[in-house]
Amino acid sequence: QEEAKREAARTAALAGRTADKPSDQAIQRLLSKVGGSLDDALRATELSWIGKEIDDADMATVAYVVKFNAVLNRLELGGNNIGPSGASAIAEALKVNAVLNTLVLFGNSIGDAGATAIAEALKANAVLKLKTLKVDNSIWINSSKLVAACRAKGVVLK
Repeated sequence: QEEAKREAARTAALAGRTADKPSDQAIQRLLSKVGGSLDDALRATELSWIGKEIDDADMATVAYVVKFNAVLNRLELGGNNIGPSGASAIAEALKVNAVLNTLVLFGNSIGDAGATAIAEALKANAVLKLKTLKVDNSIWINSSKLVAACRAKGVVLK
């Protein structure tokens, strides 16, 4: 009976993973910038995708990785072209992620809307292990919602 429950949980997780999966074209677009395979990204403990020209169109695939990688500890996305909608995509994934410890977003233009989306994700996820969030100074100086959410969760905002 216990094995049947585990199998049902695995099947449900796989169904969700398939339903949320970006198109093959979107996946290939991101992989052409960062290298490797989707399977590699889904098993990595650290991904350093700094300065890879990742933009909002790539963020659905990045969010998929954050959502379904059960061991990703550190994600570095600094120096890319991520705007508010890309930050919102990563925020949606943060709502269900339980393992990410460090997220680096400096050198992007996530704006107040992106910062607010991340703040809401921090508030919504009771099990997120995020300890460090690196964003541009203008974001943490101007986004009181993000600062408050980080303080409430014990996240160091850099």
